[in-house]
Amino acid sequence: MKKYWGGYGLLEVLVSLAVISIGALGLTRAQVSALQITTDAQLRTSATILVDDMAGRIQANAGEAWQGVNSGYHTGAPSLNTNCLSTTGNICTGNQMAKHDLADWNALIASTFPAASNAIGIVCLDATPGNPTQACTPPGTNPNPVIFTLKIFWKSWKNRGTTTFDQSVISIVAPPLQR
Repeated sequence: MKKYWGGYGLLEVLVSLAVISIGALGLTRAQVSALQITTDAQLRTSATILVDDMAGRIQANAGEAWQGVNSGYHTGAPSLNTNCLSTTGNICTGNQMAKHDLADWNALIASTFPAASNAIGIVCLDATPGNPTQACTPPGTNPNPVIFTLKIFWKSWKNRGTTTFDQSVISIVAPPLQR
């Protein structure tokens, strides 16, 4: 007695290939998700380091920071100043250093984050320090104590191409007391 399978073996192979393909697609999707989550975590770490960097700059230039609403960290346009990096005796003022710090910090943000994330950095005196919105509400007069709010906002991989900033690192810093 001879059994005739009539192509059932081929059908079983095709079903097996379909099941393996679906499993492989699931693993691929899991890998892509893991890469996206890792990228978001790396950007959050970078933002934290950059906020800490600016906090250190403000604390190092405490005399200027204590100027509060008149400080270069709060007013004027950021601009790089080669005198602030000079080793030949040329010096810059505290105000120039503050504007240089802001320009350098913005350049670091631009070089650290992908262009599609539209990352922005904000340093401001805020009437409500640590305010998690992109806007800063400037105090009417010099606050006492002077507390700067440092903010970096960016779009995660899922919101690129939209207007929604869904990631941020926000910190506050006060310049050290002058002696």
